Amino acid sequence: MVSEASKGEIRSAADFAGRRIAEGASHSAKGIVTSYLASRAGLPSGSYTPVMAAVDGRREAVTQGLQEGTVDVLTFMEPMTTYMKETGLVSTLYDLATRESTVAEFGAVWPAESLLVTPEFLKDHPDIVQRLVNAMRRTLEYVRSRTPERIAELLSSTYLAGKETADAVQAIAKRWPTLSQGDYTVSPGSAQLVIDAIKSAPFDDTLSGQIRAKVKTVDIDASTLYANAFVEEQSPVAS
Repeated sequence: MVSEASKGEIRSAADFAGRRIAEGASHSAKGIVTSYLASRAGLPSGSYTPVMAAVDGRREAVTQGLQEGTVDVLTFMEPMTTYMKETGLVSTLYDLATRESTVAEFGAVWPAESLLVTPEFLKDHPDIVQRLVNAMRRTLEYVRSRTPERIAELLSSTYLAGKETADAVQAIAKRWPTLSQGDYTVSPGSAQLVIDAIKSAPFDDTLSGQIRAKVKTVDIDASTLYANAFVEEQSPVAS
C-alpha cells in the first residue's frame, strides 16, 4: 500500500528509492516481498529505509507515521491491511491478497503457510510427516467448507482477544482467498520464487537474519525444497 500523500510520486516499486517503508523485520515474509518487488524494479539493496513497528500498538504507530509523513509505503497482511485502508490514508499499490493476483504479479503462488521439516527428519520419520500433512490438509478442507462466521464461532476466545465478533468475521473472510483449495502441492515455480525473493533481501545482524542470509551464497536446486507425495496420498476428508 502507498500513502495517499505519496501516491502521486510512487506508482510502482521503481519509485521506492529514498522512501520509508513499514514492512516489519527485514527477514520477515513482508520484508522479503518488499525487497523482491524493489529488486525486480531494478533498485539495489538499501535503496529504501525500513520502518519497524512493534506488534503491540502497530496500528497506532503506522497510522501516526502516515499522518506525520514518516511512512510512505507499507506491506502488511490481513487484518492490518483492511484496517489501514479504512483509515483513508492509503491506497493499494500491489494486490497480493489472492492466488490469482499473486500469480499475475510474480508468475507463481507464494507458498506462505507450509509444513517445514529437515531432509533428515523427512527420511527418518515419514509416518509423522504424513500425519502432519493429513492434519493440515483436513484443516484447510474443513475451513473452506464452512463460513467465516462459523470459523469465528469455533476459534478460542484467546485467539480473538480484543476483537469484536464482526471484526473477527471480517478478518477471517479477508483471508479466505489466500487459502489453498483442492491443490495443496508446491510447484517448481513457487519454490524458485521463494529462492529468488530471499536472495534479493537485505538481512539484519540478528542471528535469525544472518541464518537466512546464508542462502545468498549458495546455489539451491528448487526441486529439492519440496515433496508433494505426502499431499497426493491424502484423500479428501468427509464433510
